[in-house]
Amino acid sequence: MKKLICAVCLALLLATAARAGDPADVKVETLVKTGSSWDGVLLPAYPAGRPEVTILRITIRPEQACPCTVIR
Repeated sequence: MKKLICAVCLALLLATAARAGDPADVKVETLVKTGSSWDGVLLPAYPAGRPEVTILRITIRPEQACPCTVIR
């Protein structure tokens, strides 16, 4: 399950980078990567192992657009 989630996230990231133009224009920062909750307790196990939460900040140039973003 974890590998599937990672593969989907990677595919979305690559698709976004491809649509944003030059890959140098896309900046990805890992803000948090943990297997624990806010109070330090390990997250409950999934059927196939330990879960891990990763929060990313993805920055693209202002004139570029993410294919998943709808501005109204």
